[in-house]
Amino acid sequence: MGLSGLNAAVLAGLPAVARSFIGPLFRAWIEKYVRRLKAELGPVFDSRLRGQGSPEEHSEEKAPDMPIDLLSMMIQHASEERPDQLNLDKVARRIAISNVHAMSQTTIASINIILNIIASDAKHNTISTLRDELVAATSGAKLDAAFWTKANAASLTKADSVARETMRLDSVSNRAMVRKVMADQVKTEDGVVLPKGCTVSILSYPVHHGEEYFFENGHVFEPFRYCKAGRDVPEFHSAETASLVTTGPQFLPFGHGKTACPGRFLLDFELKMLVAYLLQNYDVRFPAEYGGTRPDNLWIAESNLPPLVRIQVRRC
Repeated sequence: MGLSGLNAAVLAGLPAVARSFIGPLFRAWIEKYVRRLKAELGPVFDSRLRGQGSPEEHSEEKAPDMPIDLLSMMIQHASEERPDQLNLDKVARRIAISNVHAMSQTTIASINIILNIIASDAKHNTISTLRDELVAATSGAKLDAAFWTKANAASLTKADSVARETMRLDSVSNRAMVRKVMADQVKTEDGVVLPKGCTVSILSYPVHHGEEYFFENGHVFEPFRYCKAGRDVPEFHSAETASLVTTGPQFLPFGHGKTACPGRFLLDFELKMLVAYLLQNYDVRFPAEYGGTRPDNLWIAESNLPPLVRIQVRRC
């Protein structure tokens, strides 16, 4: 993801003439990693392809041991709908693209939530509070796969608040709702005319940190900001109306409206599962030399990435 982001950031800031010869250099660099991916993926792809059979022969009974994962779904869809794209090169490139969005951004969110939990102000007692919530939700039992239903995941409101607060403060990008204007004479509420073909976006970072939305401490990580049920708080802070998957003008990590990221529902489960497993099985903290302070994130162009840090881990 870092290389793709650097490529986009550098080329976007260059004139067209410079892009014409610097762009191919980046492409050659990226192609090296694509070749490596194809070398690793090739044997698995060939094996799955043999197990898949022809579209006419395919059935659930034909390959009962076929793993149900992204690669298998790509092979099945291509064999049934787009046979011209059923080859290693195209499948590998699609997986590489999906890694940038679905996997790399999930990894970034996961790292950020762990760092924020560890560095949370002691007055919140964040780790103990999250552990208590898990004990109550599971009646003291160890977590297993059967626990993770939609209802049980939704019941973890404190973990949800921690995840939402993390995505608010540490969303991957400075911008949201990037859109291309497809019609003539589009005019904003302020009377600004947007030419057809131009690209517009919202600066989400100021919205997520603005005092008009988050009072005087919009820049501070408050793990249970969204657990204020029954208190006089704005609607977008209320436990009754705000969760990780709730989008709105004040919360834009996933965009907003009918094109909001559908993957946010999967991320909701992933972050809660990660936090639950980590806190039930391990004690975590920063090394003493950090002074209990979370190292700052790194900005690469408009990408907000977690820092390289060390964490001390001990099994409970």
